[in-house]
Amino acid sequence: MSNRNTARTRVISTLMIAAAFGLPLSTGCAQPKPQEPAADVKNLVHQDRYYIAGTPTEAGLRRMAREGVKTVIDLRRDDEPLADENKLAESLGMKYFRVPMQSDRMTPDQANAFLEAMELAGNEPVMIHCAGGSRAGAMFGLYLGARGACSAEEAVRRAREAGLKNEQLGSDVRNYLQDAAARRVAAPSPGH
Repeated sequence: MSNRNTARTRVISTLMIAAAFGLPLSTGCAQPKPQEPAADVKNLVHQDRYYIAGTPTEAGLRRMAREGVKTVIDLRRDDEPLADENKLAESLGMKYFRVPMQSDRMTPDQANAFLEAMELAGNEPVMIHCAGGSRAGAMFGLYLGARGACSAEEAVRRAREAGLKNEQLGSDVRNYLQDAAARRVAAPSPGH
């Protein structure tokens, strides 16, 4: 089995176990805290070990490394300016993942790829960013809901607090979480 399939299996297993037993993984659906406006990281919101933002400058990425961020998940599309963020992040000792997505849509494949990246981040601080912060907020909400920390509706509300602006993207997050919950309910229990 490939590393990607192994990671996907671990993500799904962890999320299903957490949801089945109602276990929080590391943070509940507490309200994210907007940070003081900073020129080096656009629209930064911080909650526990999660930094949700728009594009960081080089100085901003260096600051995130100093603050302990170990993983960067970049949601920008290929047609958005990317510079050499991956090289800089890796030179600062951070893992770097790209999950390119539109600012107004999320596919199940993108959701799954993002959740895999979050699983690979482990329990270390992670920065989730896009160009302006809306996609990053959406995916943060997706993560909270997928781990069973809150309902789909609450996850979308938390996504908005973390920066989500696009209603269709919020709807895609809600639908993904509701579909995942329906699949869990429909799945036979062990031994049956």
